[in-house]
Amino acid sequence: MKITDAIEGFLLDRSTAKCSAPTLRWYRYKLRMFADAMAKAGVTDIEGIKIQHLRAFILELQSTVADANNPYKPARKDGAKLSDLTVRGFVQVIKTFCKWLYMEELLDQDPSLRLKRPKVAKYIIRTFTARDLEDMLAACDRRSHLGFRNYAIILLLCDTGIRLSELCNLRLEDFHLGVGDESYITVFGKGRKERHVGISAPVAKCLWKYVSVHRQADGKETRLFVGRSGKPLAPSAVQDMLKQIKRRIGLEGVRVSPHTFRHTFSVLYMKSGGKLERLSRELGHSKLVVTEEYLKMFGSDSALADHEQFSPVRLLNLEKRAGTKNADDAGHGKKNHRAG
Repeated sequence: MKITDAIEGFLLDRSTAKCSAPTLRWYRYKLRMFADAMAKAGVTDIEGIKIQHLRAFILELQSTVADANNPYKPARKDGAKLSDLTVRGFVQVIKTFCKWLYMEELLDQDPSLRLKRPKVAKYIIRTFTARDLEDMLAACDRRSHLGFRNYAIILLLCDTGIRLSELCNLRLEDFHLGVGDESYITVFGKGRKERHVGISAPVAKCLWKYVSVHRQADGKETRLFVGRSGKPLAPSAVQDMLKQIKRRIGLEGVRVSPHTFRHTFSVLYMKSGGKLERLSRELGHSKLVVTEEYLKMFGSDSALADHEQFSPVRLLNLEKRAGTKNADDAGHGKKNHRAG
Protein backbone atom coordinates (compact mmCIF):
# COMPACT_ATOMS: atom_id res chain seq x y z
CA MET A 1 0.00 0.00 0.00
CA LYS A 2 1.18 3.50 -0.84
CA ILE A 3 2.10 5.67 2.14
CA THR A 4 -0.16 8.45 0.85
CA ASP A 5 -3.13 6.07 0.63
CA ALA A 6 -2.45 4.76 4.12
CA ILE A 7 -2.40 8.34 5.45
CA GLU A 8 -5.86 8.96 4.00
CA GLY A 9 -7.11 5.77 5.65
CA PHE A 10 -5.58 6.84 8.95
CA LEU A 11 -7.20 10.28 8.78
CA LEU A 12 -10.55 8.68 7.97
CA ASP A 13 -10.18 6.48 11.02
CA ARG A 14 -9.29 9.48 13.20
CA SER A 15 -12.29 11.33 11.81
CA THR A 16 -14.69 8.50 12.72
CA ALA A 17 -13.12 8.55 16.19
CA LYS A 18 -14.41 12.15 16.40
CA CYS A 19 -11.04 13.88 16.42
CA SER A 20 -11.48 17.64 16.21
CA ALA A 21 -10.85 19.50 12.96
CA PRO A 22 -7.65 21.17 14.33
CA THR A 23 -6.31 17.75 15.39
CA LEU A 24 -7.01 16.31 11.94
CA ARG A 25 -5.20 19.25 10.32
CA TRP A 26 -2.31 18.66 12.71
CA TYR A 27 -2.09 14.99 11.65
CA ARG A 28 -2.42 15.79 7.94
CA TYR A 29 0.25 18.51 7.91
CA LYS A 30 2.86 16.39 9.68
CA LEU A 31 2.12 13.16 7.81
CA ARG A 32 2.33 14.92 4.45
CA MET A 33 5.81 16.16 5.36
CA PHE A 34 6.67 12.63 6.43
CA ALA A 35 5.40 11.16 3.15
CA ASP A 36 7.40 13.72 1.13
CA ALA A 37 10.56 12.89 3.07
CA MET A 38 10.03 9.16 2.54
CA ALA A 39 9.50 9.72 -1.20
CA LYS A 40 12.80 11.61 -1.41
CA ALA A 41 14.44 8.62 0.26
CA GLY A 42 12.89 6.34 -2.37
CA VAL A 43 10.27 4.86 -0.04
CA THR A 44 6.69 5.11 -1.29
CA ASP A 45 5.10 1.95 0.16
CA ILE A 46 4.40 1.34 3.86
CA GLU A 47 6.25 -1.98 3.65
CA GLY A 48 9.46 -0.08 2.93
CA ILE A 49 9.36 2.07 6.09
CA LYS A 50 12.29 1.14 8.35
CA ILE A 51 13.58 2.55 11.61
CA GLN A 52 16.57 4.13 9.85
CA HIS A 53 14.19 6.11 7.61
CA LEU A 54 12.31 7.41 10.64
CA ARG A 55 15.49 8.43 12.42
CA ALA A 56 16.80 10.16 9.30
CA PHE A 57 13.56 12.13 9.03
CA ILE A 58 13.83 13.27 12.66
CA LEU A 59 17.45 14.36 12.12
CA GLU A 60 16.32 16.33 9.09
CA LEU A 61 13.62 18.04 11.15
CA GLN A 62 16.11 18.99 13.85
CA SER A 63 18.17 20.86 11.26
CA THR A 64 15.17 22.53 9.57
CA VAL A 65 14.72 26.29 9.93
CA ALA A 66 11.59 27.17 11.90
CA ASP A 67 8.53 27.90 9.73
CA ALA A 68 10.39 26.84 6.57
CA ASN A 69 7.48 24.54 5.71
CA ASN A 70 4.74 26.68 7.22
CA PRO A 71 2.31 27.84 4.49
CA TYR A 72 1.14 30.74 6.66
CA LYS A 73 4.46 32.16 7.85
CA PRO A 74 7.83 32.99 6.26
CA ALA A 75 10.89 31.05 7.39
CA ARG A 76 12.69 32.50 10.39
CA LYS A 77 15.30 35.00 9.21
CA ASP A 78 17.49 34.42 12.24
CA GLY A 79 18.04 30.81 11.20
CA ALA A 80 16.47 29.37 14.36
CA LYS A 81 15.68 25.67 14.01
CA LEU A 82 12.44 23.87 14.80
CA SER A 83 11.90 23.67 18.54
CA ASP A 84 12.36 20.41 20.41
CA LEU A 85 8.65 20.51 21.21
CA THR A 86 7.74 20.70 17.51
CA VAL A 87 10.04 17.81 16.63
CA ARG A 88 8.58 15.78 19.48
CA GLY A 89 5.13 16.45 18.01
CA PHE A 90 6.25 14.94 14.69
CA VAL A 91 7.58 11.86 16.50
CA GLN A 92 4.27 11.48 18.32
CA VAL A 93 2.31 11.60 15.06
CA ILE A 94 4.64 9.16 13.29
CA LYS A 95 4.48 6.67 16.15
CA THR A 96 0.67 6.94 16.25
CA PHE A 97 0.49 6.38 12.49
CA CYS A 98 2.87 3.41 12.48
CA LYS A 99 1.09 1.80 15.43
CA TRP A 100 -2.19 2.21 13.53
CA LEU A 101 -0.68 0.45 10.50
CA TYR A 102 0.24 -2.48 12.74
CA MET A 103 -3.09 -2.57 14.61
CA GLU A 104 -4.99 -2.52 11.30
CA GLU A 105 -2.84 -5.49 10.18
CA LEU A 106 -1.46 -3.50 7.28
CA LEU A 107 2.06 -4.26 8.56
CA ASP A 108 3.41 -7.30 10.38
CA GLN A 109 5.27 -5.12 12.87
CA ASP A 110 5.42 -1.52 14.03
CA PRO A 111 8.53 0.11 12.47
CA SER A 112 8.48 2.94 15.03
CA LEU A 113 8.82 0.79 18.17
CA ARG A 114 12.47 1.74 18.67
CA LEU A 115 11.97 5.39 17.71
CA LYS A 116 12.58 7.44 20.84
CA ARG A 117 10.80 10.65 21.64
CA PRO A 118 13.37 13.48 21.91
CA LYS A 119 13.68 15.20 25.26
CA VAL A 120 12.35 18.73 25.43
CA ALA A 121 13.28 21.58 27.71
CA LYS A 122 10.69 22.37 30.35
CA TYR A 123 9.64 25.99 30.00
CA ILE A 124 7.57 28.06 32.38
CA ILE A 125 4.74 29.68 30.45
CA ARG A 126 4.30 33.27 31.57
CA THR A 127 0.74 34.12 32.54
CA PHE A 128 -1.11 37.42 32.58
CA THR A 129 -1.02 39.67 35.62
CA ALA A 130 -4.15 41.41 36.88
CA ARG A 131 -2.79 44.62 35.32
CA ASP A 132 -2.37 42.89 31.95
CA LEU A 133 -5.98 41.72 32.02
CA GLU A 134 -7.26 45.15 33.05
CA ASP A 135 -5.29 46.81 30.23
CA MET A 136 -6.66 44.36 27.63
CA LEU A 137 -10.23 44.90 28.80
CA ALA A 138 -9.76 48.68 28.82
CA ALA A 139 -8.53 48.52 25.21
CA CYS A 140 -11.95 47.27 24.05
CA ASP A 141 -14.37 49.99 22.93
CA ARG A 142 -17.56 48.79 24.63
CA ARG A 143 -19.61 51.44 22.85
CA SER A 144 -19.31 49.50 19.56
CA HIS A 145 -20.78 46.08 18.81
CA LEU A 146 -17.42 44.50 17.97
CA GLY A 147 -15.65 46.20 20.87
CA PHE A 148 -18.20 44.87 23.33
CA ARG A 149 -17.93 41.40 21.76
CA ASN A 150 -14.15 41.50 22.23
CA TYR A 151 -14.62 42.60 25.84
CA ALA A 152 -17.00 39.68 26.44
CA ILE A 153 -14.58 37.20 24.85
CA ILE A 154 -11.62 38.31 26.98
CA LEU A 155 -13.75 38.26 30.11
CA LEU A 156 -15.08 34.76 29.33
CA LEU A 157 -11.59 33.37 28.57
CA CYS A 158 -10.31 34.82 31.83
CA ASP A 159 -13.27 33.47 33.82
CA THR A 160 -13.32 29.92 32.43
CA GLY A 161 -10.02 29.01 30.74
CA ILE A 162 -11.89 27.27 27.90
CA ARG A 163 -10.05 26.32 24.72
CA LEU A 164 -10.16 28.48 21.60
CA SER A 165 -12.11 25.82 19.69
CA GLU A 166 -14.57 25.55 22.58
CA LEU A 167 -15.08 29.31 22.58
CA CYS A 168 -15.77 29.50 18.84
CA ASN A 169 -18.13 26.51 18.93
CA LEU A 170 -20.35 27.90 21.71
CA ARG A 171 -23.98 28.19 20.66
CA LEU A 172 -26.69 30.44 22.05
CA GLU A 173 -28.30 27.43 23.72
CA ASP A 174 -25.01 26.65 25.48
CA PHE A 175 -25.27 29.85 27.53
CA HIS A 176 -27.41 29.19 30.61
CA LEU A 177 -28.31 32.30 32.58
CA GLY A 178 -29.11 31.57 36.20
CA VAL A 179 -29.54 33.40 39.49
CA GLY A 180 -26.45 34.37 41.49
CA ASP A 181 -23.75 31.76 40.94
CA GLU A 182 -25.96 29.38 38.93
CA SER A 183 -24.98 30.60 35.44
CA TYR A 184 -22.88 28.28 33.29
CA ILE A 185 -21.94 27.33 29.75
CA THR A 186 -22.10 23.92 28.11
CA VAL A 187 -18.79 23.12 26.44
CA PHE A 188 -17.88 20.33 24.04
CA GLY A 189 -14.17 19.61 24.44
CA LYS A 190 -11.78 17.17 22.84
CA GLY A 191 -13.45 13.97 21.70
CA ARG A 192 -16.80 15.82 21.85
CA LYS A 193 -16.87 15.37 25.61
CA GLU A 194 -19.57 17.54 27.14
CA ARG A 195 -19.02 19.41 30.38
CA HIS A 196 -20.56 22.32 32.24
CA VAL A 197 -18.31 25.25 33.17
CA GLY A 198 -19.50 27.81 35.68
CA ILE A 199 -19.34 31.52 34.92
CA SER A 200 -19.29 34.31 37.48
CA ALA A 201 -22.16 36.78 37.82
CA PRO A 202 -20.31 39.73 36.15
CA VAL A 203 -19.46 37.53 33.15
CA ALA A 204 -23.02 36.20 32.92
CA LYS A 205 -24.31 39.79 32.90
CA CYS A 206 -21.78 40.73 30.20
CA LEU A 207 -22.79 37.79 27.98
CA TRP A 208 -26.48 38.62 28.46
CA LYS A 209 -25.85 42.20 27.32
CA TYR A 210 -23.77 41.03 24.37
CA VAL A 211 -26.53 38.67 23.20
CA SER A 212 -29.33 41.19 23.86
CA VAL A 213 -27.72 44.34 22.45
CA HIS A 214 -24.48 43.82 20.58
CA ARG A 215 -24.69 40.46 18.81
CA GLN A 216 -25.25 41.20 15.11
CA ALA A 217 -25.85 37.70 13.69
CA ASP A 218 -26.73 36.69 10.16
CA GLY A 219 -30.22 35.18 9.87
CA LYS A 220 -30.67 32.07 11.99
CA GLU A 221 -27.03 31.78 13.05
CA THR A 222 -26.81 29.89 16.37
CA ARG A 223 -23.15 30.43 17.26
CA LEU A 224 -22.74 32.69 20.27
CA PHE A 225 -19.86 34.77 18.92
CA VAL A 226 -20.08 36.13 15.39
CA GLY A 227 -17.86 38.28 13.21
CA ARG A 228 -18.42 41.55 11.41
CA SER A 229 -20.35 39.76 8.65
CA GLY A 230 -22.67 38.04 11.12
CA LYS A 231 -21.09 34.63 10.42
CA PRO A 232 -19.51 32.41 13.11
CA LEU A 233 -16.29 33.85 14.53
CA ALA A 234 -13.27 31.88 13.28
CA PRO A 235 -10.43 30.91 15.64
CA SER A 236 -7.98 32.92 13.51
CA ALA A 237 -10.16 36.02 13.99
CA VAL A 238 -9.92 35.66 17.79
CA GLN A 239 -6.14 35.32 17.57
CA ASP A 240 -5.90 38.38 15.30
CA MET A 241 -8.07 40.38 17.70
CA LEU A 242 -5.80 39.54 20.63
CA LYS A 243 -2.69 40.44 18.61
CA GLN A 244 -4.18 43.84 17.79
CA ILE A 245 -4.94 44.48 21.46
CA LYS A 246 -1.41 43.44 22.39
CA ARG A 247 0.04 46.01 19.98
CA ARG A 248 -2.44 48.65 21.16
CA ILE A 249 -1.42 48.40 24.82
CA GLY A 250 2.25 47.59 24.16
CA LEU A 251 2.21 44.38 26.19
CA GLU A 252 5.59 42.63 26.27
CA GLY A 253 7.09 39.58 27.96
CA VAL A 254 4.04 37.34 27.68
CA ARG A 255 2.39 35.60 24.75
CA VAL A 256 -1.08 37.02 24.14
CA SER A 257 -3.08 34.00 23.00
CA PRO A 258 -6.22 32.11 24.05
CA HIS A 259 -4.00 29.38 25.50
CA THR A 260 -2.26 31.88 27.78
CA PHE A 261 -5.70 32.72 29.19
CA ARG A 262 -6.12 29.01 29.90
CA HIS A 263 -2.86 28.93 31.84
CA THR A 264 -3.71 32.20 33.60
CA PHE A 265 -7.09 30.87 34.68
CA SER A 266 -5.44 27.74 36.09
CA VAL A 267 -2.85 29.69 38.09
CA LEU A 268 -5.34 32.23 39.48
CA TYR A 269 -7.81 29.44 40.29
CA MET A 270 -5.22 27.70 42.47
CA LYS A 271 -4.01 30.97 44.02
CA SER A 272 -7.59 31.62 45.09
CA GLY A 273 -7.65 28.31 46.98
CA GLY A 274 -9.13 26.03 44.32
CA LYS A 275 -8.60 22.27 44.35
CA LEU A 276 -6.55 20.50 41.67
CA GLU A 277 -9.19 17.83 41.00
CA ARG A 278 -11.92 20.42 40.45
CA LEU A 279 -9.65 22.51 38.25
CA SER A 280 -8.95 19.44 36.13
CA ARG A 281 -12.68 18.94 35.59
CA GLU A 282 -13.17 22.64 34.77
CA LEU A 283 -10.46 22.43 32.10
CA GLY A 284 -11.81 19.17 30.67
CA HIS A 285 -8.66 17.14 31.33
CA SER A 286 -8.88 13.37 31.65
CA LYS A 287 -5.65 13.14 33.69
CA LEU A 288 -4.37 15.24 36.58
CA VAL A 289 -0.84 15.12 35.19
CA VAL A 290 -2.04 17.23 32.23
CA THR A 291 -3.51 19.82 34.59
CA GLU A 292 -0.27 19.95 36.56
CA GLU A 293 1.56 21.04 33.40
CA TYR A 294 -0.59 24.19 33.45
CA LEU A 295 0.56 25.02 36.97
CA LYS A 296 4.31 25.37 36.47
CA MET A 297 4.01 29.12 36.82
CA PHE A 298 1.92 28.67 39.97
CA GLY A 299 4.59 26.42 41.49
CA SER A 300 7.33 28.85 40.49
CA ASP A 301 5.50 31.86 41.95
CA SER A 302 4.75 29.95 45.15
CA ALA A 303 8.41 29.06 45.52
CA LEU A 304 9.38 32.70 45.05
CA ALA A 305 6.82 33.81 47.60
CA ASP A 306 8.02 31.21 50.12
CA HIS A 307 11.70 31.98 49.54
CA GLU A 308 11.82 35.00 51.86
CA GLN A 309 10.22 33.05 54.70
CA PHE A 310 12.25 29.86 54.38
CA SER A 311 15.61 31.08 53.11
CA PRO A 312 18.54 29.52 55.05
CA VAL A 313 20.14 32.96 55.16
CA ARG A 314 17.51 33.99 57.71
CA LEU A 315 19.16 31.57 60.15
CA LEU A 316 22.41 33.49 60.03
CA ASN A 317 23.24 36.43 62.28
CA LEU A 318 24.58 38.62 59.52
CA GLU A 319 24.81 41.72 61.71
CA LYS A 320 27.03 39.92 64.17
CA ARG A 321 29.30 38.63 61.43
CA ALA A 322 29.42 42.06 59.82
CA GLY A 323 30.41 43.58 63.17
CA THR A 324 33.17 41.04 63.60
CA LYS A 325 34.48 41.76 60.14
CA ASN A 326 34.47 45.49 60.78
CA ALA A 327 36.37 44.96 64.03
CA ASP A 328 38.94 42.84 62.23
CA ASP A 329 39.34 45.50 59.57
CA ALA A 330 39.78 48.13 62.24
CA GLY A 331 42.41 45.98 63.94
CA HIS A 332 44.30 45.57 60.70
CA GLY A 333 44.11 49.29 60.22
CA LYS A 334 45.64 49.94 63.61
CA LYS A 335 48.48 47.53 62.93
CA ASN A 336 49.16 49.19 59.64
CA HIS A 337 49.09 52.61 61.30
CA ARG A 338 51.56 51.49 63.90
CA ALA A 339 53.79 49.95 61.29
CA GLY A 340 53.70 53.23 59.42
